[in-house]
Amino acid sequence: MKSIPACLSLLVMSLVPLSGQGEEPELAGAEVTIPYAELRALLETVRTTDSAPAIPEPPLDAALLAARYWLDFSGPNPSMKAEFEALTFKDGWHYLPLFGGDPRLDRQESASESASVVWREGSYGLLVKGIGTFSAELSLSLPNG
Repeated sequence: MKSIPACLSLLVMSLVPLSGQGEEPELAGAEVTIPYAELRALLETVRTTDSAPAIPEPPLDAALLAARYWLDFSGPNPSMKAEFEALTFKDGWHYLPLFGGDPRLDRQESASESASVVWREGSYGLLVKGIGTFSAELSLSLPNG
């Protein structure tokens, strides 16, 4: 009589797949039924955890990274060359004040079409559009005396 339970257990074990074989059971036609309240809770959880955390806006629109000046007193009129580098953190137009005084702008060069040196409220400034790094090189004449 001991052989019947042993045969039954062998039969049951042969019908149940072993979990260590790494094969996934076929799920074609499988269905899951859950109450609507549970589905709604799952969807709400996905909505709240799926959204990426908001990136805080930078406290500044732009920053002046470098300002280099070279003065030349060798000619009859003093002159100055200047290089500026700026970084903008937000999109749109930005004005960065550079320097004031009496120098006259002779020439300006910029690596970007979105950057230009302008005169505003008694000083020169760099007017740029967009996000990124901008640079400008200036040649200026200084007044005598």
